Amino acid sequence: MDRPARVGTLVISQNGPDWPFLSITGVGTRDLPLQSFLLLRHADMADETPAAEARIQTVNVAHTLGHALSQLFTAEKLTEIQIAKSLHAAHVVAVQTGTYYSAIASVLAGTRLVAAGIGRCTLQVQRGERVERLLLPTIDDKMPEGSGVLRAALGIGFSDTEVRTCDTNLKALDSVMLMIGSYSPMEASDATYSATLSMAQ
Repeated sequence: MDRPARVGTLVISQNGPDWPFLSITGVGTRDLPLQSFLLLRHADMADETPAAEARIQTVNVAHTLGHALSQLFTAEKLTEIQIAKSLHAAHVVAVQTGTYYSAIASVLAGTRLVAAGIGRCTLQVQRGERVERLLLPTIDDKMPEGSGVLRAALGIGFSDTEVRTCDTNLKALDSVMLMIGSYSPMEASDATYSATLSMAQ
């Protein structure tokens, strides 16, 4: 029988006016998967949306993403394509806000972890002393190193082909970290938000 996943630590540090949103639901078994996502509305000088309205818009995007993930309620329905589709569903709402977001979503069912992300987000798994980075930011590698310019994002700049996905099996004591926000220390305008999920022994 699957053991429930243990939710670890949530670390939030904010250096700018971005709107973050975090959601964690479920327990991590095959019957009740652990669904989590991080969503970040990026600060944009061209975005003149009042702060209160921007927050409402971000919550609407988050609710859409959460609802799409909630449809993946059994391990049998869990695929990289389905997780990517949940991001696409959120994009349909996000693009109407006229700005861009980073988003990463994951579903843990038993020992199986499936995730998708776009924008400034990373997923890494620590297996003992070894760290595997399974999802990397959609950074434009044609720009100067460290610039952190996005090649794709949720909302403005979305591309289905740029959605990154991964599908892996975890062992006891493996730790999964979802990260969203800053790509480099030079990006003082962006914040970094991270959530850590750990498998129970």
